[in-house]
Amino acid sequence: MNNNPLFHIFGEVLFDHFPDDSRVLGGAPFNVAWHLQAFGQSPRFISRIGDDPSGHEIATLMDGWDMSREAVQTDNEHPTGSVRVLIPDGEPHYEIVADCAYDFIDSKLLEEKQTQGVLYHGSLAIRNPVSRTALQAAKARHQGKVFVDVNLRPPWWDRETLLPLLHDADWVKLNEAELIALCPDEHGLEAAMQAFCAQFDLEILVVTRGEQGAVAYDGEHTS
Repeated sequence: MNNNPLFHIFGEVLFDHFPDDSRVLGGAPFNVAWHLQAFGQSPRFISRIGDDPSGHEIATLMDGWDMSREAVQTDNEHPTGSVRVLIPDGEPHYEIVADCAYDFIDSKLLEEKQTQGVLYHGSLAIRNPVSRTALQAAKARHQGKVFVDVNLRPPWWDRETLLPLLHDADWVKLNEAELIALCPDEHGLEAAMQAFCAQFDLEILVVTRGEQGAVAYDGEHTS
């Protein structure tokens, strides 16, 4: 196990459940940790799973991928995270189940040591004050960059909770629709990115644009 990981990934791990009874393992933070492991980075994944078949499956998959589980907590009261994917009229609709294990990441169970490198977190896992407190504890012990991956999933976000996270960030990633929602007074993508970076004093902003790829802004140049 890497005792000094450079990547600390905080947030949800869950299963997407589809109408045909199939399911896919995911959650943006877990996907990031999974891919970092593929690049040999041995990330520290901070999350919480239920003491249930889905949680046991996640633990087995992580072990098989040689991912560290030292910061993955087990919850005896709340189920492993899940999302119900519905497709009415051919359009997907996501029901993110509330009160899942990742909503209750316990700050008291986090390792009490200073960390360095990059602390990555999304915006979904902090919908619950319990996990929000755990994230604050992790950030208080972190010396390095903070990377926020914005995921605006109604009704699980509000400006009052999100904006302080953005002010704490060095790097932010969001999609074009989310940028427009958070920066509605600017006309044009580049102007909105510049205003967003200035508002939150960011080093790097990445905006994903679906089939059109992604755009990055570093405070001076757009690429």
